[in-house]
Amino acid sequence: MKQETDVLVVGGGPVGLMLAAELQRRCVDHLLVEERPAPSYFVKALGVSPRTLEIWDQVGIARAAMDAGMFLRGAAILVNGEVTSRVETPEDRFPFGPLVLAQFETERILRDHLARMGGAVHGGLALASFEATASGIVARVRDAARASSARSSAATWPAAMVPTVPCATASDSTTRATPIP
Repeated sequence: MKQETDVLVVGGGPVGLMLAAELQRRCVDHLLVEERPAPSYFVKALGVSPRTLEIWDQVGIARAAMDAGMFLRGAAILVNGEVTSRVETPEDRFPFGPLVLAQFETERILRDHLARMGGAVHGGLALASFEATASGIVARVRDAARASSARSSAATWPAAMVPTVPCATASDSTTRATPIP
């Protein structure tokens, strides 16, 4: 693993993967670390908004998402098992409608997109800590399989260039819990 990078992206979910893909597309040096050693097939989210599909169309991955998902045409609201109302999705309001797509499929599509551009997810690595110093930000990454690990790396970059570590992780993550002065 490289010791210096311009951007450390923490979290290999949809947000982290899309951020890494856009950094890769713009030739910005980055490192994407994900605590999970391999993809998870637990469904955390099922929806992709029309605006997201528009952006994905611009970068060439909307078709893969549409092939793997299913467009939502409406929804029924139930109370105690009884339908209380229905909402239809207008079909001509946007170029795309809301898409039902499991998060693991979204992540697969984004991982494939990142890999096609030469980027990678470094699985099994977790952010242990980070701190702002006079010369930049120092982040320590550890092997996620061990509570404490001798395998620790530091990445440093100028504080003026990237004022923080981009956070694409869960609400209980190190990046969200560490204040930067």
